[in-house]
Amino acid sequence: METKETSPQICIIPQPAHSEGLDGFFTLDHETPLALRNVDEDTADYIRGFLNTRLGIDPPPCRDAEGGGTNRIVFTLDENEAPRGEGAYRLTVENGCIRACAGFRTGLVYALQSLYQLIALYNGSGGGGRQKKTVPHIRITDYPRFEWRGYMLDVSRHFFSVDHIEKQLDLMALYKLNKFHWHFTDDHGWRMETETYPRLMDIGAWRPDRSGAPWKQCRPPQKGEPAVYGGYYTRGEMRHVVHYAARRGIDVIPEIEIPGHCSEVLAAYPEFACDDFPYTVQTGRYWPPKAILCGGNDGVMRFLFDILEEAAGIFPSPYIHIGGDEAHKGNWKKCPKCQRRIKERKLKNEEALQGWMIREAERHLAALGKKSIGWDEILEGGVSKNAVIMYWRDWKGEGRIAEAARRGHDIIACPASHCYLDYSECKDESGREGTGRYLSLKKAYAFEPLPRGLEGNAAQHILGGQGNLWTEYVYTPACAEYRLLPRLLALSEALWTPPDARSWEGFAGKLPLHRECLSSLGYQFHRLSL
Repeated sequence: METKETSPQICIIPQPAHSEGLDGFFTLDHETPLALRNVDEDTADYIRGFLNTRLGIDPPPCRDAEGGGTNRIVFTLDENEAPRGEGAYRLTVENGCIRACAGFRTGLVYALQSLYQLIALYNGSGGGGRQKKTVPHIRITDYPRFEWRGYMLDVSRHFFSVDHIEKQLDLMALYKLNKFHWHFTDDHGWRMETETYPRLMDIGAWRPDRSGAPWKQCRPPQKGEPAVYGGYYTRGEMRHVVHYAARRGIDVIPEIEIPGHCSEVLAAYPEFACDDFPYTVQTGRYWPPKAILCGGNDGVMRFLFDILEEAAGIFPSPYIHIGGDEAHKGNWKKCPKCQRRIKERKLKNEEALQGWMIREAERHLAALGKKSIGWDEILEGGVSKNAVIMYWRDWKGEGRIAEAARRGHDIIACPASHCYLDYSECKDESGREGTGRYLSLKKAYAFEPLPRGLEGNAAQHILGGQGNLWTEYVYTPACAEYRLLPRLLALSEALWTPPDARSWEGFAGKLPLHRECLSSLGYQFHRLSL
């Protein structure tokens, strides 16, 4: 049999671990029956709905429940027949049949996404709009390299609708990303409904409208100026997103930022500050972020525990992100309450005070059955071995993060140098405001989460990585997609595909077809990438 590694049927992103293109084709239409073996009703409903919505087909149920014979689609959930591991699957198109098999629900979802890519890329127009679909013969055995394959969206700087988030989750599922990191809180707005602290929604979620001005030139809020720009997600909307994501094999991880980046909290609850400065919800660029929750205030700790408990009740993910980055501690140095806490707890300095706050939050989360994630700055104040470290600072410090892995910390790698999708993709982006920093598609594709020289048990602590979209310069959903695509696809392959199956030339060769497919689905694509 001829292997056709460059033919359209192998244009799947991320590149499967093992794939073999075969001679021949299968024709799929409305008469092709669908057999679902050992598949729960929710998953079955998702598969049927996906085939209908994305491919325009409504296959009749197969009369043979065991899925034998030919001219049919068969999805099987069976650990004994499938490749081992969460997310692993086998997909074959040959002998007059499409067969997908997985040991876990997520594997079936990924097999479905690969099948869709096969059909959409071979037939064009996103796979829709034609009565019959041609499916090339192929054998795929596939599984993820890393457990954590994430995407972070900052909704504090600019608020994005639930519809937009659903569209991003669909994109994540198509490219087998499985962790949606929802950055809810920051200086520019609080976005999570809370029953306990209503002023966070009444005051902390809103700021004066500066939508007509460049981010770097936005003037601070003026006294008496109406705060009309912003919003927040209701508890019902958050639960809806959790369910929508779960059907696509995606966990939703909320982030509640402590102790810094909290102007919006102090605008709503000034009693949580160290001083009597009149804090406001920020409207544009500023530095440094001086707002910080008072580390010596017991009311602050009750606030943190209450908020984390509410988040734990909404998000079933085993993880909750508690921030910890860029916390400027000048106010703590001058605050009598903070200095008293340092003395009473026998802490070394203000960094150790942050470490104490993080450990208290971690302890409270553990009692709720959750694990904490923090940005890598939390290492500087001392945290327990159970804390998960999200490493964002440039990968030049990979030796330091390797040492943290050797000490037993689980690590999620998202260094700005390779994973910050708010960075411009190239210097010729006229008319688009940006950070002034750049991340090329090729550099994103070259991302390697595993630090050099890290082996054995320590290497197992590298959970994976993610792409981060901070939204200071991302004003609209279209701009968000323009920043994501195609660099998020590059990261998906870096996190899924074994190194020996990856090829920059092969990946770049796939992009024209993927651009056509995604454009047909209504996504914006970076015009200079190809």
